[in-house]
Amino acid sequence: MRVDFHIHTSFSRDSSIMPEELIEKALDENIQCLAICDHKTINGALLTMRLAFSKPILIIPGIEITTKAGDVLALGIKRKISDGLSFEKTISEIKKQNAFVIIPHPFGKPTPFKSSLNHPEIHAIEGINGATLKILNKKVFKISHKLNKPLIANSDAHSIEEFGNVFFEIPDGAQNQNDVFKAIVENKITIPEEISSLKDSIKINNVFKRLYCKHFT
Repeated sequence: MRVDFHIHTSFSRDSSIMPEELIEKALDENIQCLAICDHKTINGALLTMRLAFSKPILIIPGIEITTKAGDVLALGIKRKISDGLSFEKTISEIKKQNAFVIIPHPFGKPTPFKSSLNHPEIHAIEGINGATLKILNKKVFKISHKLNKPLIANSDAHSIEEFGNVFFEIPDGAQNQNDVFKAIVENKITIPEEISSLKDSIKINNVFKRLYCKHFT
């Protein structure tokens, strides 16, 4: 089963991906499980879930939260969690919803994660982020022997062109989000070789494009 746990829809200010086109491309690319992690809202995730209800694809509602220690992905949530809290307070709010915790792009965008990557409430870490510079992705793998956490690969797509290029795989047969989370916690993860090479060949143009849009538009 192909999985991408970090996608932004047009409900994020910096993304142009419409939920309808995301579902269509996921089916074309045979990516069977997606987590929608917009900024500041879960409405994009809820809409995508409704649109995909009768299709052979599992949509997990999530959110990307900005904490005082850095960004956090919370998956399987039912309510929005606010930005700007301490990492520990954010974790407390996530635990109230029995959600799954991932640290995205731990060494960049815009600053490195400032808490321990071995925190007991972290379930997984992005080893490959499709919108992060190669040197920062490689840094995660260089310290992977020190991390007692599964490493996954996500697209962090903000445009439909970016989606489908980065994903990880778990064994087939997952029926719901808990099955997917269980496979990850048990580290039954494969990152295809062609995606692993993104540690050395990342989409730098998209990074600079976003920086340009942020500062000059």
